[in-house]
Amino acid sequence: MAYDLFITRQNKWFGDDEAKQIPIQEWLDYLFGDATMRWVKLSQIKLPVGETFKIEQEAIRIWQKDPGHKQCDFAWVIYHNGHIIVKNPDLQVIDKLQHIAFKLQAKVQYENGNMFELHTNSPAAR
Repeated sequence: MAYDLFITRQNKWFGDDEAKQIPIQEWLDYLFGDATMRWVKLSQIKLPVGETFKIEQEAIRIWQKDPGHKQCDFAWVIYHNGHIIVKNPDLQVIDKLQHIAFKLQAKVQYENGNMFELHTNSPAAR
């Protein structure tokens, strides 16, 4: 089952309180201090209908996971409208999201706006 997790400061990520959005510059400052977040200038994918979808944005990064990790070895981390979004995160990515949320004084939420609870054994809680 596909799902997204959001890093946000709002009560619900889909809220419209601009004062609680994560400013783009704060996100970029975080990214420049995290060597594990790699910038990819252009991302593109060939769609089943034969068209190519392209995206180019300074605030999108790839987080390179541990080389020995058996599943997908990276995660797309996308900034959009004051939130950070990751699709289908596994436990290793969730730990990274919790770390980022802690650093940004934010929280991780599910698509429905429910809080994703910080695990006490997560690296972000240490």
